[in-house]
Amino acid sequence: MNEMQAPATLAVLAVTVAVSLWGFNHPAFTARRLLDPRAVLAGQWDRVVTSGFLHGGYAHLFFNMYTLWSFGSLLERVYGAWPLLAIHFAGIVGGGMVSIALHRNHVYRALGASGGVSGVVFAAIFLFPGGAVQLMFIPIPIPAWLFALVFVAGSYLALRKQVGNIGHDAHLGGALCGLLVATLIFPDLPARQPALFAAVVLLTGGMIWHAWRFPLPGMRRIDGRTAPPRPGGLTARDQERLDALLEKVAAVGLAGLSDDERTELKRIADRRRG
Repeated sequence: MNEMQAPATLAVLAVTVAVSLWGFNHPAFTARRLLDPRAVLAGQWDRVVTSGFLHGGYAHLFFNMYTLWSFGSLLERVYGAWPLLAIHFAGIVGGGMVSIALHRNHVYRALGASGGVSGVVFAAIFLFPGGAVQLMFIPIPIPAWLFALVFVAGSYLALRKQVGNIGHDAHLGGALCGLLVATLIFPDLPARQPALFAAVVLLTGGMIWHAWRFPLPGMRRIDGRTAPPRPGGLTARDQERLDALLEKVAAVGLAGLSDDERTELKRIADRRRG
């Protein structure tokens, strides 16, 4: 099929790739826009959206974009551009908000389009009932209903055990919010697979509630008991710049800082010690 039959999917993919590649080479840009619950709750709500267009590496970017194109282009060709865009956006915001709720007291940062992609995948599962999901490294197609249940349960177990450097909470939040927005657009959606729809919504919602009600173990808390308290001598602007500079040092090393950045880092460090 002609790729231009799915221009909205292609546009989202192109923007995400462009922003992610820029972020790979500009750590300070990424640091200001990734999902940081502390910064979001302090007023930087744009991070909920911008974090969905950034990625942690080429493999992370490739797998998300491959999945987005596989499911999003089909959804757009059949149902149009605006449902695809609405579902993807809802997944990004929903995944981000769930991450903030679950990690509100943790030292936590996240980035990636996983929430939006999960929303698109789960909407497609119900918009095309009876289908199957073909994973890249598994040659046998998986029935869509089985994939949905295994994905939700697996994401929750991985979240509780903190398996890998992956935003499993964003997967759950994105899948649920994307599916709910798809239901608003297509009110007959639950009737297409009522038992599966009820199972996915109740299971996902219940797991998110459980993770919120019983905070995740093993995470560093921002309360002074298991993590250092925020330095009292730093302004919000200084803290933001310090985070960005440290992100850059982690990515390219201390030698990658310019003279002005070294001076600024020393100034903030002096103020923090003071």
